Amino acid sequence: MTYTVSVYRDTQPKPIVFEKEDNSRLVLMTQTGRTVEPEEDGSYMLSEGQYTYYYSKAGYLTQSASVEIGADTTHITLPPLGKADQVFGDVSVRAIAQDRILRDKTTISFTADTLLEGKQDLELQGYGP
Repeated sequence: MTYTVSVYRDTQPKPIVFEKEDNSRLVLMTQTGRTVEPEEDGSYMLSEGQYTYYYSKAGYLTQSASVEIGADTTHITLPPLGKADQVFGDVSVRAIAQDRILRDKTTISFTADTLLEGKQDLELQGYGP
C-alpha cells in the first residue's frame, strides 16, 4: 500500500487593514471556519488565502463576501453598507446547547422610541460574542 502526503506551508502572516465604516463590526473567518480576531491596532494578521467576512452596523444591512489575500495585499476597502428599513416588534431569544439551556428566553420589544437604548442590545444581555 502506498500513501501520498502533501504538505503545504502557510505564508508568514502579515497585518491587513480593513477600511470600514465608523461604528461597524467585522467578523472574519478562515476557510476552516475559525474566527480571526483583530490585533490591538485593529489590523488582522493574515496569511495568503481566501477568507469570508461578515460586515454589519446597527441600522444597516449586513454584508458577507469572500476576500482573497495575496502577496501584495495590505488594505481591503469594504463596500458601503446599505441602510435597512426599520422594523419594529418583538424578538424572543433563547441560547441552547445540545443538552442544556445556556440563556433563558428573553423577549424584547423594539419601538421607534427604544430601538437604540442599551437595554435593547442583545449583546449586552449576554447573547453576543
